[in-house]
Amino acid sequence: MLAAGLLALAGCGDKDAPAAPDNARLLTPAAVLAAFRNDLSICTAIVKTMKADAGFLKAFIPLETRQAKSREALLRESPFAKTPEYQHVIDHPQYFFVGVSHHGDPFAEAWVEDEAVFCGPTLQRLKYIEALGESAEAWSVREYFLDKLLESLSHPSDEGSGGIEFETLEPFVREAADIYDGPMRPRFLAWAQKAAVTVDAGRSAIVAGAAGLGAEEQHRMLDERIAVLRGFEQAAAKP
Repeated sequence: MLAAGLLALAGCGDKDAPAAPDNARLLTPAAVLAAFRNDLSICTAIVKTMKADAGFLKAFIPLETRQAKSREALLRESPFAKTPEYQHVIDHPQYFFVGVSHHGDPFAEAWVEDEAVFCGPTLQRLKYIEALGESAEAWSVREYFLDKLLESLSHPSDEGSGGIEFETLEPFVREAADIYDGPMRPRFLAWAQKAAVTVDAGRSAIVAGAAGLGAEEQHRMLDERIAVLRGFEQAAAKP
């Protein structure tokens, strides 16, 4: 099942040059990475504030309200609108995905306690930092999203779990393989190897007949995933 927040993945493979960051100082990898880490901190802070903001939650959770009013409008109407975390999201909406999900979301950095509301980063910082070229800082941001997707990967026996299919992770990995073909290549290959080990560990969770699949079919699906992930290392080893 495709989690709601993966709508933020739209355009992740867009080769068009991203628009310039809203702050001209964010033109170095170190500055963009610092801003991205601050975004994650803002997500953690805003969901803590939302826990006490019953009015916002009551308005935001119903789909009808979210279709009728923007997230920023609802935040502005809140008595907490002037808090630093609310104001930051209001002023920089392109960097934040605040949503509602009852099945989890792969890019969620933090959740409102006991509620289906979450906050996570969009791909904007990733686009900005990778547009500056391959760097250790850019890889740190890319790895964050790769890890999030890997953690949310559905097992072949899962059905309606809210996880993502491998077909969602694979293009994101292949895009990384194209971008990180220089000094960061060893880090990418190490991640791909880690991911292959993680997928392989799923064999212990195979249950014949789960999701309507026999054990042999589930093993085959895992084999195909592992072949993709290990294929990058095998290609690198060729003379």
